[in-house]
Amino acid sequence: MSAAKFPIIGIGASAGGVPALQAFFKSMPADAGLSLVVVTHLNPDRVSLLHEVVARFTSMPIVVADDDMPVERNHVYVMPNDAVLTIKDGRLKMIPVDRARPERKPVDVFLASLAQDQGEHSAAVILSGGDGDGTLGAKAIREAGGLTLAQAPDGSAPRQPSMPQSAISSGVIDLAIPVEEMATRLVRSQKALQPLGTSAT
Repeated sequence: MSAAKFPIIGIGASAGGVPALQAFFKSMPADAGLSLVVVTHLNPDRVSLLHEVVARFTSMPIVVADDDMPVERNHVYVMPNDAVLTIKDGRLKMIPVDRARPERKPVDVFLASLAQDQGEHSAAVILSGGDGDGTLGAKAIREAGGLTLAQAPDGSAPRQPSMPQSAISSGVIDLAIPVEEMATRLVRSQKALQPLGTSAT
């Protein structure tokens, strides 16, 4: 288990994810005391500019994740296009993409490792995207005592609802809420100084 004692939030998004990320980060204070890791579906042969896009929505430092990088408070880490991201002992780990058989569930992979590494100090946020990626990862977070959130169809509704709806339908989501409300709920959990999973009510 990592020595980190602050919440680490895994954010999964895919198709239609940029508007959802914009709404999420515009509501997130820069000094919330959280660390945020963004995992998306990326083409391994195309350089991603997602870190530049996210930087438009927040004043927090935006970092392209690298192998063995320690996770710090009030930072945002974005998965690169050519690796699958995990975490161990509070440090990001990179698995090179097999272009012949690319990983189709990168959100599940990261969230499962986050649940194992951070337990009750972890949270999952499932935003707009296709297929059911993130559902199994959110299940792992919840079982580890963390908090799980998914983008609800009200507010700024997900442009592609399959990812959040899959997680909601599976019963593994604590809070199915508009993306504009997620930052407030996460910050409230942090300020309460309680394990994230105990503050969902």
